[in-house]
Amino acid sequence: MSELKAFLIPNLDKPNSLNCTTEVCRELLKIGVIPCLEDDKQKHFTRIGALFGSFDSIMRGCNFVVTIGGDGTLLHAAKKAAFYGKPVVGVNVGRLGFMSFIEPNNLSVLNRVTNGDYNTENRMMLEIIKQSGNIEQSYYALNDAVISKGIKAQIIDLNVACNDKAVSSYRADGIILSTPTGSTAYNMAAGGPVISPYVECITMTPICAHSLVSRTIIFSPEDVISVTSGKERDGCEVYLTVDGEEAIKIDIEDTIIIKKSSVYVKLLNLEYKDFFEVLNQKVLLRG
Repeated sequence: MSELKAFLIPNLDKPNSLNCTTEVCRELLKIGVIPCLEDDKQKHFTRIGALFGSFDSIMRGCNFVVTIGGDGTLLHAAKKAAFYGKPVVGVNVGRLGFMSFIEPNNLSVLNRVTNGDYNTENRMMLEIIKQSGNIEQSYYALNDAVISKGIKAQIIDLNVACNDKAVSSYRADGIILSTPTGSTAYNMAAGGPVISPYVECITMTPICAHSLVSRTIIFSPEDVISVTSGKERDGCEVYLTVDGEEAIKIDIEDTIIIKKSSVYVKLLNLEYKDFFEVLNQKVLLRG
């Protein structure tokens, strides 16, 4: 049997991530797993027994991915890993660690990867298509896609349709379209419902809607949702932000299509942590 390889993706801007990555390397080597890092990390890690290479070559050759950082680190790495069919496990050196299940003081659980003692959670993603005339650009979200106003303190008009049938028009700061995984992120902060990640659906929650009856709408995973801007903006810009990444300007003629992606993120749950157990520990008890 060939040796297992783990692709380590640390966020070196996080305090303690450098030391934690070194400890993860040592733990993996003890169980016969070869740690691998990108070439640009080589200057930070010397004599730790790791292999170095390009992102693509390591991702293709690894058996699983280990992120060392917070939920944002895992979020961005997991989307990339999903298109290579690689599972991901996170070591939390961030603040919340809602999806990064492993704490730095419990790295020994990594040995469960070698004997198959873990659960694999398939997490649904969204595909977001920005249509600008005949040009289409696709993005993928594990958490959410947010369509919102720019810096100008002014509400925007958005029209929402489902399967080419009108749903509603909103005057609001924006709307959040989230996966079940993303329901505990911006969606929850905006008053939306918490949804088990084992349920497949698309959730739409308005942000500060100018309405007395505006509520979250939950769509089936087969639904295709489209969002367009109102005809009058009065100089207010509108942006699309996917998983908190760079804001993409939406022109008034553009259409944003949101649907379930055919690609799933695979999360390794080495400690068999239940979703509601984590929810209570990380969110509800924090207040």
